[in-house]
Amino acid sequence: MIETDLYEPVKTYFSKLGYSSWGEVKGYDMAAQKGDELVAVELKLHFNTKLVFQAMERQKSADKVYMAIPRPKRIGKEARSMIELASRLGLGLLFVALDSEYKLVEPAVEPDPEFHVARRNLKKRRAVLKEAAGRSGDYNMGGSSKKKLNTAYREKALRVALALEKEGASSAPALIKNCGCDKQTYGILSRNFYGWFERTGEKPVFCLSQEGKKQLEESAGDELLAKIREDMAKQSEPEDQDKPEDQDNPEDQSKPEDQA
Repeated sequence: MIETDLYEPVKTYFSKLGYSSWGEVKGYDMAAQKGDELVAVELKLHFNTKLVFQAMERQKSADKVYMAIPRPKRIGKEARSMIELASRLGLGLLFVALDSEYKLVEPAVEPDPEFHVARRNLKKRRAVLKEAAGRSGDYNMGGSSKKKLNTAYREKALRVALALEKEGASSAPALIKNCGCDKQTYGILSRNFYGWFERTGEKPVFCLSQEGKKQLEESAGDELLAKIREDMAKQSEPEDQDKPEDQDNPEDQSKPEDQA
């Protein structure tokens, strides 16, 4: 049993409640959002002080915080102590039935959104929301450790790498125009955080480095890479050239909506 086993059941639980969720966002094992409400979830195999302190730290930036652990074999003295402590600290506690075929999630305690937190970390909150909004989907497993994470920045860099693979040596404006790359493409290319790009003889033109080509080969079966390829393929599809019959009328062709 590993921490990532908790992720899918908890994600499903929040999805049914109407939340969008992402794994591994700025230190959160899982971030969930519905409207303006931000929820943090910490996933652990055991209830311990490390989990409690992590959850308390998340209270500074999230509206609600849950701790999720495997369901105890019985609700005895130890489990009741967990529930009491979570309740006193305004934290939520979820029991995940990993020993069951359906892996249901049972809320043992709901968090108190009115619980007083001495110092709110609004900068952290904004960073979590911005990171989540910048991702096209959920490509990380919450509770992962020592694994490369798919961040919003990495997703943008992968799109640039795929665009260079498709277009050959190009400038940032050309990649933005032809392949739908992010407006920060020049910064991604020039900063070259992952070592995937290199300049050609002409200053503003870049191409894939050997490291970039290797990365695309090694990530060939990656879900995120496949999604980006699919998006780029759709963007490059030619628009339907068939015109409605009434466009033969010059007066109709002069209408603003036809010129858009």
